[in-house]
Amino acid sequence: MGESVLQVLELISLATARNASDLHLSCGQVPNVRVRGRLEMLQQSACSPEQIFAFLEQVFGEKELKRFHQRREANTAFQHPDGVRVRVHAYFRQRLPSVAIRLFPRHIPLPEELHIPPVLLDLIQQEQGLLLVTGPTGSGKSTTIASLIHYFNQSQPLRIITLEDPIEYIHTPVQSMIEQREVGVDTVSFTQGVRSALRQDPDVIMIGELRDLETIQAAIRAAEAGKLVLGTLHTGRASAAVHRLVDVFAPEQQSLVCSQLASVLLGVVSQRLLPEQGSKKRIAAFEVLVNTTAMANLIRTDQRHQMQSLMQAGSAHGMQTLEAAIQQLIARGKIDSGFLSDKKRKCVGADHV
Repeated sequence: MGESVLQVLELISLATARNASDLHLSCGQVPNVRVRGRLEMLQQSACSPEQIFAFLEQVFGEKELKRFHQRREANTAFQHPDGVRVRVHAYFRQRLPSVAIRLFPRHIPLPEELHIPPVLLDLIQQEQGLLLVTGPTGSGKSTTIASLIHYFNQSQPLRIITLEDPIEYIHTPVQSMIEQREVGVDTVSFTQGVRSALRQDPDVIMIGELRDLETIQAAIRAAEAGKLVLGTLHTGRASAAVHRLVDVFAPEQQSLVCSQLASVLLGVVSQRLLPEQGSKKRIAAFEVLVNTTAMANLIRTDQRHQMQSLMQAGSAHGMQTLEAAIQQLIARGKIDSGFLSDKKRKCVGADHV
């Protein structure tokens, strides 16, 4: 392993020591890390193109590096020598290489460590249905999904198939049999992976991202086929996830999709990571939508505009809005009491509907 590669690995170690979630390397600029949601400069020299290319050759391999030069973007994940799981996104800007590195915790946290609402654990006890974890980029969706799978693995003999791009957390089988498949390596696409999974006797299918119509369609059909399906979406609010699932279809198909979702949807959780008071870490605020009989009726009859109001009145069923979740964190002294000011709300997108 060359000196250039070791220098980048050392930067990753430095970022980990600072509890950073991300490390950014760009030729001609000093390295930056994101700590508690804020970007900070490291007191280190800028990386050269040669350093970055040497690192990419190490993590991608020669063949994938050539493909990176052709496609101009590439993704992979690997285990750092320190034991940290790392996701790498490489790209070009002004013909020079840059790297965005996401750092994952050394261990997979259990739901109670993340303060995941108990109603989510109730929902995943269902043998079939669709549960969505949503939120903006960097809001901890992957960690929440991994935690739910870890929960299964510690407690139940299940066959779990994950479809990821790339594989981020590595699960070691305990009570469950877990097969992790990487899109582009082990299967052609999320859609093909879901279709194939239905022939592999799964109890649980995890879809890393419902990114297009075909994958959404496959996820709904898998839930209809009697499987428990977990998936993620990039939406700002829980109700917006339902809008996204329906609106991706042609108008003449939306009535059928509403009916399907009303039947198979278990719930939606939308989350934000907020700076925890008195800590170097961040804590999640969870918005929760539960598909009760009343909620299912709104979805089936396409009265989606009323979902947010039903969530506000649905605390008895475990539902809560993002604003209510943030207020609870303030009341518990977990986050700054001034957090709901406009400026701070915009920092985490809490005002996006």
